[in-house]
Amino acid sequence: MERHDYLVWLSMKHEIAQMLKQGSGAIVNMASANGVVAFPTFPLYTPSKNAVIGLTKAAALQYAKAGIRINVVAPAAIETDISDCLSS
Repeated sequence: MERHDYLVWLSMKHEIAQMLKQGSGAIVNMASANGVVAFPTFPLYTPSKNAVIGLTKAAALQYAKAGIRINVVAPAAIETDISDCLSS
């Protein structure tokens, strides 16, 4: 399983520590529309990206009063050469 959630957590651990020292900051995490709407062709990718969304929401609530803004972007699929390979 891809561990996007662990990598996001690890990054935020260090980013938040620095932002607490400086008094504010902003973090933008990347998820995917697959984290919101499940697709049967990505059974492990979907829960991993859903975890990134949940982690971002929880951290945003926890650190808002410290002046740290934490958001997540969840773009939909973009047609590329590799997406053509995945759909065939």
